[in-house]
Amino acid sequence: MATRKKRRAGKILLGLLIFLLIVVLFSPALVHAAMGVFLHYAVDPGETRYLGIVEGGQFQPLMPRAGVAGDIRLTTIAAQDSESPDSKELVLTQNEGLALLVEGQSSDGWLYSTRIIHMYDPVLSTLVRIAGGSWTIVEL
Repeated sequence: MATRKKRRAGKILLGLLIFLLIVVLFSPALVHAAMGVFLHYAVDPGETRYLGIVEGGQFQPLMPRAGVAGDIRLTTIAAQDSESPDSKELVLTQNEGLALLVEGQSSDGWLYSTRIIHMYDPVLSTLVRIAGGSWTIVEL
């Protein structure tokens, strides 16, 4: 009787481990698919939407990567304003480690007229960070 319970518990544990392995392997692809659809939904003409992580107080875009080298600085100044974009740069230190979905006009390393579309909670931010390395592997 006791060995039967041990076998059953072993099977349950093995099933749980297999399930967790599948979740870890496929969650980046699922996050990518969900974020990819959201990135391309209802973007105003002339604007770009980025998904990225705040690290060291700087926004580091993960998606899309095309044409992006390093950090993108975020400002609420419009591209055509005569003021320097530094004067209204968004301070992101309070968002350290979080994933952000932002939208604005991209030019010369700046995202002008930046709007934060969504700020993800720490759990989803961790998934976005894990999935960040696989953006080039899984394409929509």
